[in-house]
Amino acid sequence: GRALGCAQDECAVPYMPAKKMTHQTFLRDVYLDISLVLLVLIYIAFTWQGTLSETIGVLITLTALPFWIWARKDLGTSFSVLPEAHQLVTHGLYTKIQNPMYCFGILAILGLIIAMNHTLLYLLLIPILTLQFLRAKKERVVLMNRFGQEYLDYQKKTWF
Repeated sequence: GRALGCAQDECAVPYMPAKKMTHQTFLRDVYLDISLVLLVLIYIAFTWQGTLSETIGVLITLTALPFWIWARKDLGTSFSVLPEAHQLVTHGLYTKIQNPMYCFGILAILGLIIAMNHTLLYLLLIPILTLQFLRAKKERVVLMNRFGQEYLDYQKKTWF
């Protein structure tokens, strides 16, 4: 059945068998994301002024990034760009947070924005947060359709 509040075509559940996660596929999958963050951190290092905002921002990013990688590793073969329902991931960081990749990704981006301390970059937070919340909402629909009561029980035990 469809989840409550779904339009007829909106709740189609893409199901694909899980692919095997190897060390090489994990590194390949996170390489681009880590590279982008590292490039920005390198940029900050070469333009470092030693301001409080730079220090706080870099510390936030460097704290969030390992948790983002941990969440990505916990997600394993269930990772996909578009919402798909391979399996309900409920171990590791996912025991407490439904979307740790989003949470720690947003924190890493926030840290970079704080470090660069530019008004226009702060404005970027609005569409970034909006897109992440919309993605999480769409994922909730897909997971609800695929796992039903099991997913509802999981939601009760976790945050965002």
